[in-house]
This record gives sequence, structure tokens and C-alpha cells, in this order.
Amino acid sequence: MGGILGLCLDAICLQEQGASGGGPSVLACAFALPASRLVSATLICGLGPPDMGMRGASLAHRAGFPYGWRWAPTWLLRWFLERDATYRVHVSEEQRLQIKRSAAQQARIVHPKDKAIYADEDVLRLSIRAVSEALAQGLGVAREDGRVSCQDWGFRIEDVRKDLRVMLWYGVEDSFVPIRHGVEIAARLAERGGEERVERRFEQDTHSSIFFAWRREALVEILRDL
Repeated sequence: MGGILGLCLDAICLQEQGASGGGPSVLACAFALPASRLVSATLICGLGPPDMGMRGASLAHRAGFPYGWRWAPTWLLRWFLERDATYRVHVSEEQRLQIKRSAAQQARIVHPKDKAIYADEDVLRLSIRAVSEALAQGLGVAREDGRVSCQDWGFRIEDVRKDLRVMLWYGVEDSFVPIRHGVEIAARLAERGGEERVERRFEQDTHSSIFFAWRREALVEILRDL
């Protein structure tokens, strides 16, 4: 699961930004929307199509995409997600926050960059609120979104229009969406021509830190096009 954000003015969509599982949606917009509707797109650790594979990801994420979200029953997905208290939407957000702040939960965070991020209460609250909204209509709805992303998308990244500016932010140490997705997306975009319109930021970051540590810089880049 991930996020997608559209910045709009007078009903004209100007910029799309997708993080993690929001990557497929942004790439679909980049393919389908004309220049009058979309001037740039940003992917932050965004998933590419399933044919890219998941070499470099953790075992759980290699199983989850493209297989788990497509084939696993909803009850199994729920069990897997709820191992993380963030996804236990049957309890209050405050309860989830206290669980996430507990010493036992903090000790489960291994990477130093992730430890710094998830020691921040504001980040925890934002993550919990985002999951509450994502699952507001039930896990089945979110599961359908994941299932669609795991199948053939019906378009090629190479066919994204060449005049569209695309910004790619990926973490070298990301074990959720491996760096190969950023590298391969950049390569496929270059095949369309207009390679100068593809900008890459590959940093020594994790799945979380590439988003939270660089969010201000990413927003500045997005605003350049508005």
C-alpha cells in the first residue's frame, strides 16, 4: 500500500506524486493524461510493474508483490499487516500510537535511519492516520488496489509522453521497493526519448527515510512545476 497526491488548480491536475504503492497510479496518470492536465510526475520509492521483479527486497516483500496482494485471501493479508500495530484499525489511533512508542516496538526497528524517523511522534501519528484513511472502507477495498497493481498494467512505461518531467526518488537501502525499480523505471522512460526530462535522486536511504528525510526537498521540486 502507498500514497498518491494530486496538486490541482481550477480542476486542472498539474502534478502527481506517488509513494510506494502509489507508484503505479502515478505512472498510469503519466501515461494517460495530456499535457493540458499534467505537467510533471514524482515517484518516491514507487513500485514499478510486476515484470521488474523484486530482487533486493526482503523476503516478505518479494512474496507480497506481485503474489501476496494478488492471490492471498483477505484474512491472511489482515494477519500479515496487523503484525504492525499501525494496521490494527480495530483499536483506537491513540492505542496504536502507544504501542508503536513502546520500548518493545521501537526495539524491532533495526536500521538507524528508521529508528530516528519512528522515534518522532508526529511521524507515527501521520502514519497511523494515513492507514486509518486507507482502510476506512475495509481491507477488501485496499486489497483490490494492490491486486490491480500486481497484474499487467495495460500500458508501457516507455509510452509515457516524452515531454513530461518525471522526478524519481529511490533509496539504495530500501528493502520494500528495491532500488532496481528506480533504475529500471528511469531506463524505460529514457527509451521514449526526452531523457533530459527524467531526474533521478538515488540516496543512501531506506523505504521510510527516502520519504520522510527528503520530503521538504521533494516538495520544493514539485512546486517548481506549478
